[in-house]
Amino acid sequence: MIKQRLFRRFIFLMLVVLIQPTYAQESLVFSTVEGGSRGSKVCGEILRVASQRLGIDMNTWELPGARSLIMANHGSVDGELARIKDIETKYPNLIRIQVSCLDESIYLFVKSGKEFPVDGWGSIPPNYVIGHRLGAKFIEHAATQFVIETAPVYSPKQMVTLLDKGRVDGIIGTPEHIGGIISKLGIKGVVMLESPVHTVCLYPYLNKKHAQLIPMLTAVLKEMEVSGEIQKIQERIISEMKVIHT
Repeated sequence: MIKQRLFRRFIFLMLVVLIQPTYAQESLVFSTVEGGSRGSKVCGEILRVASQRLGIDMNTWELPGARSLIMANHGSVDGELARIKDIETKYPNLIRIQVSCLDESIYLFVKSGKEFPVDGWGSIPPNYVIGHRLGAKFIEHAATQFVIETAPVYSPKQMVTLLDKGRVDGIIGTPEHIGGIISKLGIKGVVMLESPVHTVCLYPYLNKKHAQLIPMLTAVLKEMEVSGEIQKIQERIISEMKVIHT
């Protein structure tokens, strides 16, 4: 085990020597879905730390969900900050960095009186319309697989407003994000169902023009994962978001 760790460390250092001069003083721009979701914030901080260790500055652009992916795939930005696995099947110019930044539990919010026991996507009543943010690929996949009627919108605030007005039967999101919006708007009579409907693993992606950087960035992220640093960043960001939304 010790020999294996020393060997991995040696490979890591060799990659630093070979690749870092090329990217020193360079800057990478990652796009992400606008609105400041927990996934974007956590993955953004993890990537910022990893990039900094390679001598690379990192910036983030918040864009509408579909546009964010299109620009990253086109190469207008250097990568996508936090997306689900296999997004590259539709956007072939994106390469997934195979270290997850966050496992995100997604919950359903409904108006009081419309509760139901949650046991995955298939438990959603067939007559329910579910609001979600445009560009959220995991709900698009689920809607096709389980025949769920959905209402995509541009922002979480729109989702909450539609639910409050009864134009959708439920919306999806995280307790901190959606719960914070509900609290800020002073909306009453909306409840979060007890069990998560889905858990997504979020990964960073780089455009293929930076393919030579991927082994280096992967090595740094794996070091951070093994040391527990990724978990500490996750816990810190999530804690900070809970304070903001309280």
